[in-house]
Amino acid sequence: MVSVYLQVPEQEKEDWRVKLRRVDFLGALVLIGAVFGALFGLDRGSNVAWSIPITYIPLAISAVLFVIFGIVEVYVAAEPFAPSYIVTDPAMLSCYGCNFFSFAGWMAACFYLPLYFQAVDGASATVSGLRLLPTIIAGTSGSLFSGLVMRWTGRYYWLTIAGYSSLTTGLVIIFLCSGAVVDNVPVLIIGTVFSAFGNGIGVTTTLIGLSKYILPNVHDRG
Repeated sequence: MVSVYLQVPEQEKEDWRVKLRRVDFLGALVLIGAVFGALFGLDRGSNVAWSIPITYIPLAISAVLFVIFGIVEVYVAAEPFAPSYIVTDPAMLSCYGCNFFSFAGWMAACFYLPLYFQAVDGASATVSGLRLLPTIIAGTSGSLFSGLVMRWTGRYYWLTIAGYSSLTTGLVIIFLCSGAVVDNVPVLIIGTVFSAFGNGIGVTTTLIGLSKYILPNVHDRG
């Protein structure tokens, strides 16, 4: 499908060494170090202890590297992959926040749901995985549905609100049916469908929202 329908623009006839100098290698290396330190420290803290050096030293180094990364992107990199005018724009921050918090909540649910199915409901690993298949279908369907709606209407604001409302509703259903009020696996699975469908909508609409603001800004800056 990609080979048939994707219209590839004509490639620039520019020396590869010139292109290589435009790559933000320093920013990439600093960001990798910062993310690695944060993930390593958080993993050690949650699994071992927060008060040991192997936990707080990587976290401290990570914080410093994130500051250095910001300096590199603003003052050093010729073509930063995280330009300040994009990162700090309020309209874009709302899209970043939607993506971050929605995926944080939904991925946490996806992590613990198989454990719940196996430890509480006594399901096998295979059955536990099969119970997650509706979420895969719902997530893909939500993304496709939002794309079609945006194509028909040209709007995505209320669609985004509806998507994240569905995500929140589904997570509430999951919480209530996983022991908080009752233990009801079929209704819980329905809740996962609501969540996955809403998250599929939200991730697509917020990415469209980002492109709506990023492309004019890039064009204005040449």
